[in-house]
Amino acid sequence: MLEQMITELYEEFGPSSFTNKWQGDPGGLLAEALSLLADLRLVHLVPGGILVCPAAARYRNITAVLPRPAYEGQFALDFP
Repeated sequence: MLEQMITELYEEFGPSSFTNKWQGDPGGLLAEALSLLADLRLVHLVPGGILVCPAAARYRNITAVLPRPAYEGQFALDFP
């Protein structure tokens, strides 16, 4: 499926939309893109594909803090 996606991108935008290094190497571009996403811990490479990771999963011990809604006005902002 990933190979199909990169092929469709090359067909839609044309090879000249990519840098000289990748114009004739869609497979290399895909491999490099996946490597970058894996380095950023946005995907996990597995045999035969990838697992997409939620970005927040990269962080541990996160406590979400939401502002208390104002009693008047819209949320914490008071629009006249």
